[in-house]
Amino acid sequence: MHRLLLSMPTLIALMVMVSVAGCSRSEFVARCPSGYAVQLDEEGNGRCVCAEDSVCPSGYVCETGGCVCVSDYCCPEGYLIDPQEKGRCVCQHEDCCEPGYQFVSVEDGLGACVCAMEECCPRDFIFDEQSSRCVCAGDACCPNDTEWDEDEGGCACRGDSCCPPGHRYQPSTEGCACAMDLCCPEDHVYSAAVNACVCLGAGCCPAGFEIDDDGICRCTGNDSCPGSLICDPESGRCACTEDRDCGADSFCNIFGFCQTQAACQSNYDCPEGTICDVQRHICVEEGPCYIDEHCPMGTLCSDGRCEEGCEITADCPLRLSCREGECVDFCEANNWCPYLHWCEAGECSPAGGQHCNDCSDCDPPNTCLSPITEGEGTFCGAPCDPETDSCPSGMNCSSVVYSCAVEGQSCGEAGTICRSFDVVNEPEPLLLCARPDEDEPHVFAHFCAPQIGYCL
Repeated sequence: MHRLLLSMPTLIALMVMVSVAGCSRSEFVARCPSGYAVQLDEEGNGRCVCAEDSVCPSGYVCETGGCVCVSDYCCPEGYLIDPQEKGRCVCQHEDCCEPGYQFVSVEDGLGACVCAMEECCPRDFIFDEQSSRCVCAGDACCPNDTEWDEDEGGCACRGDSCCPPGHRYQPSTEGCACAMDLCCPEDHVYSAAVNACVCLGAGCCPAGFEIDDDGICRCTGNDSCPGSLICDPESGRCACTEDRDCGADSFCNIFGFCQTQAACQSNYDCPEGTICDVQRHICVEEGPCYIDEHCPMGTLCSDGRCEEGCEITADCPLRLSCREGECVDFCEANNWCPYLHWCEAGECSPAGGQHCNDCSDCDPPNTCLSPITEGEGTFCGAPCDPETDSCPSGMNCSSVVYSCAVEGQSCGEAGTICRSFDVVNEPEPLLLCARPDEDEPHVFAHFCAPQIGYCL
């Protein structure tokens, strides 16, 4: 073996050369042991994660870079692996049940911890000693369209879904009523307009009512209506005007109908000062809440109380925007603003310009326009881009077509000729410019036009 002796200067020189050469090498890449792979984070930093089951402990398998328990061996005492979900251990013994719970084995039909005392039963449930189970005893545990009935000792039907086929729930009678011809009495047919079976003869109408051509009894005056209800001559029905016109647990809605508070779907179905409990479908006094839908617009449910706040704009009253958890006066689009205003940086400002001016005050590039249908007169229109709908509130970016005088003659622009078109609400066809290969009038440009067909 030959030894190479280097003087101190030579050794230093070699070290320097190695250092310099090191500067030109590529970026360091982590090398992982066998069975592992490099996983990079968002910043490009690498770490070694499992790539094969063999590098995981006994009872584990490698899943997306991590070792996951798949056998009873790696579960805590009293737990067994869930065959339906990798990595999930489920309690299978009395020792791992929470206080107040007992384990019911698979042989007994469950294989899970169940409540064994009153304190752990859900809301409106009570513990039945005989069956050793929590049993329903209140509205919260009743199915949809039902509520707890103390007299019956069970959930009573209060909606259509629990009625027999062909029947609907009638709040006035708290029972199911016929809703089709087959179950109506003789000489009666079902009327969807009144949600009841109606008689085909005049003798079926009560005093003060007369039958119309549709076989419906119509009131003839206020004296025909019971209590403080009044006769609506247009519909022929007896209408309410205030809540006291209606029975208990009902209110007079904006359409003049007595509406029960026990069939609400949202807060809009409830009278002022109440909210809809969407689980029981009844109107309740404003107060404790369970979900955001129990609270008025502009508030959220927090610790059982409705407090001001929002998560999205839909939580806020109309034309208020959710900003940093508060409903504020902040426009999000032009149509949030008054007529002929822009929405800019959350504030509404007058559009200015010559939008909807008289044609005598209309300068280029604006032009005088006339609506084809559902409008009247002329107005000054401003150019717009249909892709961005660059028009102020109350205006649409509308297509502009040209009218012409003699069918078949050239219009002189864009290769169009004068053709006849049938237009909705127009008694006679209109002559408009179109290309020979087009089925519709040719669109020459786009201008801002009033949405309702005329300027205010």
